[in-house]
Amino acid sequence: MRSAGFDVIGDVHGMGNELVALLRHLGYSDDGGHFAHPTRQAVFVGDLIDRGPEQLLTVRTVKAMVDTGSALVAMGNHEFNAISWHTPHATDEWRFLRERTPGNHRQHEAFLDQVGANTPLHAESVDWFRTFPMWLDLDGLRVVHACWDDASMAALPDGPTLTDPVLHAANEKGTPEHDTIETILKGPEIAITPPYRDKGGKRRDNARFAWWKPDAKTLAEAVDVPQETTVWTEPEQEDAPPWVCDEGDLTERPVVRYPADAPPVIFGHYWRTGQPTEPDAANIACVDYSACTDKGQLTAYRWSGEDQLIRDNFDYLGKPSSESEAGAS
Repeated sequence: MRSAGFDVIGDVHGMGNELVALLRHLGYSDDGGHFAHPTRQAVFVGDLIDRGPEQLLTVRTVKAMVDTGSALVAMGNHEFNAISWHTPHATDEWRFLRERTPGNHRQHEAFLDQVGANTPLHAESVDWFRTFPMWLDLDGLRVVHACWDDASMAALPDGPTLTDPVLHAANEKGTPEHDTIETILKGPEIAITPPYRDKGGKRRDNARFAWWKPDAKTLAEAVDVPQETTVWTEPEQEDAPPWVCDEGDLTERPVVRYPADAPPVIFGHYWRTGQPTEPDAANIACVDYSACTDKGQLTAYRWSGEDQLIRDNFDYLGKPSSESEAGAS
């Protein structure tokens, strides 16, 4: 660990130029072909790829930092999907672990177009993604892409290492490995009433469970659904009413909670917008602020050993330098 702490950076999603600008803003400089800080280490929460215009710049920048010890990186669901897209099915030579449907291709298209589908560079990139741990338990700090859940993590015999057996099993619905990877890399979900219509028009009978809300006692408090969501209706029906969750008591339901006395954990994945205001809890913070949209920016949390996470240690482009320096002191 670098003496002054870790700079945990949210989902980059191919925004390579913004990443370079943020690194410079945080005090990292080009040190012989890679970015480095004299006293700190960057940590990426995963989802380096897909969506943005600078996929190769992103991958090359982060890889150079990891190779030289100035950064660590955890796996995101987009890296997991990229590995699965590229990996043949064990028993069906005509299939890959991730089905090559039009929808899956659209999600992965920016990366495939820029790296070159099925090129040596594509294979080299995927091989590198396979080295990512699925979570990082550092010296006093935890980093995971979507959800830290001790029970899920304990179910994987090789810990955070993505082995071939885990990769193949995790792509088969109904297996313990599938459920575990879904929780860690995509976040837990919970059944809801009524179902709602997502932005793509699909019916959703489950919603993201806000595991970072330790005080949530009802389903309405603990579900994380997009704003302006409507109740599911049949396609021919119009004027669907706004979706309002059945309150539901959580006390008797098995849900993921993060203990208040556990080490601080920082995660990404959840597409917040605007600017970070407060950590989600005293020991929980999200750093995904929708870097590849005009409603957010690439965000970091500058951790310097504190047990209680604080607002002033969030950092992003445009934050006044006096505030930025508070987290790096």
